[in-house]
Amino acid sequence: MTKQEIFKTLIDILRPSKTRCAMEFDIPYAERVIFPQVKAAGLTLLGMGMYSVVVEHKNYPGRAFKVTTSRWDGFRAYAMYCIENAGTKFLPVIYSANEQGNFGWYEMDKYYPIIKQKNNYDDFVSTKIGDLYSYAHAGQYATSVNDMRGNSEEIAIATVAANIMKEFHGRFVPDIHSSNVMMDKDGNVFITDPLSCDVRREIPVTEEDPVFY
Repeated sequence: MTKQEIFKTLIDILRPSKTRCAMEFDIPYAERVIFPQVKAAGLTLLGMGMYSVVVEHKNYPGRAFKVTTSRWDGFRAYAMYCIENAGTKFLPVIYSANEQGNFGWYEMDKYYPIIKQKNNYDDFVSTKIGDLYSYAHAGQYATSVNDMRGNSEEIAIATVAANIMKEFHGRFVPDIHSSNVMMDKDGNVFITDPLSCDVRREIPVTEEDPVFY
């Protein structure tokens, strides 16, 4: 399966407006519709949110393929920010970014949850990662990090979070929580999806949705 085929398959699964609406307002229905189709296509589901589905394929170890389903999704703008600031610590690595109509599709490094998956509590995989998350979360609301106390890495991730929010202030809703800060296989932490919806929903998008041939 080529990368183009992965994106085509996932976008075709998510193309019906009823499915995309259910991702926002009826998650159990969305899961019943989306999950079996993803599995039948030979893809492995990594995660689903209100505006996105992330999968992997055995042909591309270490990579994730993300499709966003709303033209108001903050990840669209954030992906471009990450590409423009490539190499900045705590920003995810994004290899390609495409947008058309309601959809955006991205190839990026694969990341892992920072919360242990065996319970329903915010039990972080390590104290260090939990602390880094706390500083990232605080940074999204900080007007300044100058008065923060912490080690250099904690202050650094708070600074990155604050810079992101400064860049997108008045355009997107802040959304750093324990599912939107992740780690790689070596335990390095990344702010993967810090922006929710665009507050300027009155801006029309006239592009047609993508069609793959």
